[in-house]
Amino acid sequence: MVGPSSPGLQVCDADDLLPTLLEEFVPIFTEPTGMPPPRSRDHSITLVPGSPSVVVRLYRYPVAHKDELERQPLSYS
Repeated sequence: MVGPSSPGLQVCDADDLLPTLLEEFVPIFTEPTGMPPPRSRDHSITLVPGSPSVVVRLYRYPVAHKDELERQPLSYS
């Protein structure tokens, strides 16, 4: 009996790990080219006809916290 093939182990440096993984798993990392296939159950939200929209209060920061957030530039590092 023959089982499914599994990926072989490779020795990689830190420099070539990402390119090796991207090459090995090309089908997973390719950009989608359309809508996903239809499923047996699609997600839907059933709304009650004539119901009002949901009202949610805004989250309010304390003034000092808000001032500090506005003063500091965002940095993503």
